[in-house]
Amino acid sequence: MLDAHLHYVQGVAWDPLAKYIASLSSDRTCRIYFSKPHNKTKGDKMNYVCQHVLAKLELQTEDESKPAKNHLFHDETLPSFFRRLAWSPDGSFLVVPAGSYKFLPASEPVNTAYVFSRKDLTRPALMLPGASKPVVAVRFCPVVFRLRGSDSETFFKLPYRLVFAIATLNSLYIYDTESVQPIVILAGLHYAAITDIAWSPKGNYLGLSSQDGYCTLVEFENEELGLPISLSEGNVVMGNASESLLEEPENVGAEENMNIDIVTDDKEKAASQKNEERQSSSFPVFTPIQNKPAKRRITPMAID
Repeated sequence: MLDAHLHYVQGVAWDPLAKYIASLSSDRTCRIYFSKPHNKTKGDKMNYVCQHVLAKLELQTEDESKPAKNHLFHDETLPSFFRRLAWSPDGSFLVVPAGSYKFLPASEPVNTAYVFSRKDLTRPALMLPGASKPVVAVRFCPVVFRLRGSDSETFFKLPYRLVFAIATLNSLYIYDTESVQPIVILAGLHYAAITDIAWSPKGNYLGLSSQDGYCTLVEFENEELGLPISLSEGNVVMGNASESLLEEPENVGAEENMNIDIVTDDKEKAASQKNEERQSSSFPVFTPIQNKPAKRRITPMAID
């Protein structure tokens, strides 16, 4: 029994490689449990121990003598039944909802989801802000897609495309790992808060449930999300923990010159630029563009 959380556990995600279990609670912590084998005398019983407790992140301040720390996640006042975190199908990264991040100690917190690289689960590698309401659920499409070969910016270094959906209390964002901006934004789907989301096994449907008593089913046309492939065909990289799966910030043309612990190999250069980067985030930021007109309007309807 894993009973380290101090409040309700609202999300649990099992690593596809069966090495980690990640849990998210309304006590404002995300815990990463590591599979530690028993001694031979104890048989094959699984044993998980807490390896990381993700709760706060140190912020950059003008006065270095007074470091400030910010809670990574919303507290128990978040009006949601779930905080659905999820591993990517290949196990290369973990996406955690219910994020609350301050760019500066005096600034207002923004709603976000955090992306943790498998190489370093101690701190976020990326953040996905822009939502007006808290993020409550993350779900990965179970299908892996062939790269489209686009020239768009990306922070991921994968030989295939992964698609994942992020649900807030009032909207839905769909991302893929070959672009920075979300590929789909849906809003105004329900009269009350969204509670959960789920993909169909073949990835052609995405279901949403809501507190208004209705469910929305988003249908994708054949190969609308891409050409499906198998992980073996895409040269799966999930077992390679020694190499970062995130692109270096200077190679993707990010607007801010950001310093990321898990992908930066020249720490001395980063330290020399610290004064110039105080107003920037400590990790890359995906900023959704919300002023584009929606392609389709989906209206809730009752099913007899």
